[in-house]
Amino acid sequence: MARIVLEDVHKSFNGAPVLAGVTLSIEDGETLVIIGRSGTGKSVTLKHIIGLLAPDRGRVRVFGRDIATLSRRELLAMRLKIGYLFQGGALLNWLTVAENVALPLREHRHELQDSEIAEIVRQKLAIVEMLPAHDKYPSEISGGMQKRAGLARAIVMDPAIILYDEPTSGLDPVMASSINQLVRRTQQVTGATQLVVTHDMASAFSIADRIAMLYQGRIIAVGTPDEIKECADPVVAQFIRGDPAGPITNGDGPRGCSSEEDDNAHAA
Repeated sequence: MARIVLEDVHKSFNGAPVLAGVTLSIEDGETLVIIGRSGTGKSVTLKHIIGLLAPDRGRVRVFGRDIATLSRRELLAMRLKIGYLFQGGALLNWLTVAENVALPLREHRHELQDSEIAEIVRQKLAIVEMLPAHDKYPSEISGGMQKRAGLARAIVMDPAIILYDEPTSGLDPVMASSINQLVRRTQQVTGATQLVVTHDMASAFSIADRIAMLYQGRIIAVGTPDEIKECADPVVAQFIRGDPAGPITNGDGPRGCSSEEDDNAHAA
């Protein structure tokens, strides 16, 4: 069953199209990674899923509900089921790591006692291996540790969906690998549906059950990591290899090589 469905989603800003017909579904319990160049609309896609942006055309369904039909109260209730790891961690500098992680509980779980909040925070910090830094302030920890703390905060409400915005951006290869392992472990521990946006191919191949490529406002290819690696589409092949020359440079858009398209072709 699909947790998230985007149907022909269009979005423009000041007349410039960013999404030009995005169609994609994310299944319950899978980790799907959207790849694409910087500025292609990956983060814009995430913002549609949590209702921060509304499509100019098309439909976004989460938990089977059309986002556009939800009241403000219903939208806020839905957001409590979604964790969001921001690109920079987005920790509040005047709060310790533990206080940052506890913040959603204090805002939305008023029935919890301080001791109960402390125990939940301890559990989440243990998952991301940040217990020793629980009393540190964001300025006292590294960028990678800030992302770990941000993830602990994202999962503190036990969300059914976790969204990741460039989780390895700005990290060295060793720390990026550590974050990739953490993303995989988080899915195993929580069972959550995960949607990750990145232009880091090493990260995408490491964590994804499926990969979707966003190019010129559309999803042009969807498949397992192995299927994407073997994809003959010139845009996909150029992007995953990081070649400086190719169709991405001159803006040609391909048909794509989704395994789903191949299955449909064979069925026809």
